[in-house]
Amino acid sequence: MNLVNAVVLNDKQIALQKLNLSTQDLKSEILDIQSLEDNFFHLLLGENEALDHVPSLANNLTNTVFLSTEQLDTTLEELQKMPFEKLEAITTKTLRNWSLANNLSMIENFSAQINHIKDMWIKDRDHFFEELWFLLKQVLICSDVKIIFRDLKPEKEELRYTCLSGTTRAEFSSGDSFELLMNEYKAEFDSPFKITEYNREQFQLVACAKIDQSPILIMMNIREIGPLQQSILKGIFNGLQS
Repeated sequence: MNLVNAVVLNDKQIALQKLNLSTQDLKSEILDIQSLEDNFFHLLLGENEALDHVPSLANNLTNTVFLSTEQLDTTLEELQKMPFEKLEAITTKTLRNWSLANNLSMIENFSAQINHIKDMWIKDRDHFFEELWFLLKQVLICSDVKIIFRDLKPEKEELRYTCLSGTTRAEFSSGDSFELLMNEYKAEFDSPFKITEYNREQFQLVACAKIDQSPILIMMNIREIGPLQQSILKGIFNGLQS
């Protein structure tokens, strides 16, 4: 898994920093600032004044954490020269605090959140899964989230397997490979939510869930998952049952 930071260098350029957690390798690439719209990143770093102008350049910043050089008591030059260990520590600590704040907010507004997405489950399945994809990215420090489920082909009124996946934006796709994948985990869809596989070394997680009798397979790259996050996810799917 990569933790990705975008550093705003000036009004024309960003540095995209990719921290590979498996190899502990850091790679940096200079890109046009307009590429913010097309690239995934966890943290957006830069001077206060520069960060103030960024929202006007990209629409994909809802799950992005802003962190200024002033908050870090550092400079852009020092930020670009930081070794992997220090940059990873800053990124992970910031994301943990952000995730905890989102988790606590979810708990405080749990009833309203559940009612909101439960209503979508009944009225608009595509919108429901888009909201679930977004919710997972808020609760967890993750990327490459995939949600596989069954829905109806409108033109034939028969079941098909569909995947909602993405890093920056979520897109729907369908195919026989998703049916094979669901069949592989068929025996695991026996409770509203459970983590079926979690590889800490490879930062990969597979969870099997169901809403009533509808199975849902969730796969993602994830930094970590703790008891609080697991309880929230179980609570969400328990609350979505009829």
